Amino acid sequence: MRWPRLTRGMHRHLQFLAMEHVEGTSLAQYLHCQGPLNLDRAPETAQEICAALVAAHEANVVH
Repeated sequence: MRWPRLTRGMHRHLQFLAMEHVEGTSLAQYLHCQGPLNLDRAPETAQEICAALVAAHEANVVH
């Protein structure tokens, strides 16, 4: 699976995927503080989430 900021590795014969830590606010924190996304931002955010899930499913990654 290839995705921005995603690294693949192996430890004791077990494969793993790891993502770099990105400073900032999580989507859950943002929604809690700011409320729902506006109509300009919601489609782009949903598209990014869906693209990541599709990539994971195509790589048979359990999430």
